[in-house]
Amino acid sequence: MATKIGFITDVHGNAPALRAVLAQLQREDGLEHIYGAGDLIGIGPDTNDVLEILFSLPNFTSVAGNHEDCILALLAGETPSSPPGMEEHHQWVAAELDRRFLPQLRALPRCLAPQHGGAAFFIAHYHLDAEGMLLPIDQEPTLAKLEAHYAESPAGAVLTGHHHDGHFFERPGRVFLNPGALGCGMHPVARYAVLTLGAEGIGVERREAAYDWEGFLRSYREREIPGGEFILERVFGQA
Repeated sequence: MATKIGFITDVHGNAPALRAVLAQLQREDGLEHIYGAGDLIGIGPDTNDVLEILFSLPNFTSVAGNHEDCILALLAGETPSSPPGMEEHHQWVAAELDRRFLPQLRALPRCLAPQHGGAAFFIAHYHLDAEGMLLPIDQEPTLAKLEAHYAESPAGAVLTGHHHDGHFFERPGRVFLNPGALGCGMHPVARYAVLTLGAEGIGVERREAAYDWEGFLRSYREREIPGGEFILERVFGQA
C-alpha cells in the first residue's frame, strides 16, 4: 500500500471546516501523517475547539503561522504585527484562548523537514528569507520563481500556506503545493491535499470538503465576535 500524507493549512479557527476535512482524511487508506502549515487560529471564532481537535490527533504536526505569532505576542505583553483591521479580533482570540494550549503553541517550529517514503519535505507557513522571516505574499507565483527560491533545498515537496488562494506546480522530482486556506474562502468548501508517495514520485490530489458554510458565517453575528463584520466582508465577501 502506498504511503499517503495529508496536508492542511490556514484552518483559521474554523472548526466545522476542520471536522469535515478530518472526516475525509480519516477514511483514507495508508494515511501516515497529517501536516499543517500554520495559522491554526485567528480569523475564525473556534480557537479552542480547533486546538483541541488538532492537538489531540496522534499523527498531526504543524509549523507556526503569523496569526499564532500575533496571539503569542499579545499574551507576552508585546505589540503584535496584526494585519490591518485584525487588532481587535486578535485581542479577543488571546483573551479567549485556553491557556493549557500555550505550551503547544509556543513549541510550534518555524519550519519542518520530515522524510517519508524516501521523499524529503519542506514545510513552512510561507517562503522564508535568510533570517527565517516570512516573505511578502507573491500574488502571481510561478514554477520558475519557486525553483529559484528553493534552489538550495533538497526537498522534493515544498508545502506552504499563507496565500489563501493556493498554488500547485510540479516538474519531475519536485512539487510546490499550497492547497489553499482550509478555513477561509468565499465558497462553502474546506480545501486540503493528499500526497501519495510511490515508485513514480509524489502524487498530489487537491481536494475539497463541503461543510455548513452559511451556519459558520452566521455564528460571527450570533456570537457577536469582535472584528466579525470586518472579517465577514474582507475574508468571506459578505457585505
